[in-house]
Amino acid sequence: NNPEQILPTGVSAVNLKLWLPMMEGAGSYVYNGAAGTTGTELVSNGGFDEVCQKWGLSDVATIAITGGKAVWTNPASGGAFADQYISVTTGKTYRVTFDYTASDSGFVYIGDQYVSIPSGNGTFTADITYTSGSARVRFAYGSSSALTASIDNVSVKEVVPPATGTIS
Repeated sequence: NNPEQILPTGVSAVNLKLWLPMMEGAGSYVYNGAAGTTGTELVSNGGFDEVCQKWGLSDVATIAITGGKAVWTNPASGGAFADQYISVTTGKTYRVTFDYTASDSGFVYIGDQYVSIPSGNGTFTADITYTSGSARVRFAYGSSSALTASIDNVSVKEVVPPATGTIS
């Protein structure tokens, strides 16, 4: 009952053409579980303190690495960024998942492509296709008002082929 399981129990990889187990609910991502379609895990439940030396911080006064989280406090309206360089390939799609808490929305980028992170808290998942820009995953928050945000447990995984959407 794991949608990312590579093969259903008792099925040989040579016989499997497509497997969509469909036990997800509304808003869940659909995975093609056929052999060879799940890519490399580039970052797995990363705590920021574990990879802190790999994160470049701009507007350092508004971002802290504490307890394994990246924490923003009143970043400038132009944004404050936490970056990690990763090995990505043009044209491939990557699934970014992380836990967040934010009093306002932010952004997550892969290269020059981005997806808006809503305000509130929870676990966020987005599929982003790398088309150009620096080979990195970037998190950005900025606000002209008092903003606080945190991100933890970052995972970045290649999705081959790109996911086709969510269940509605």
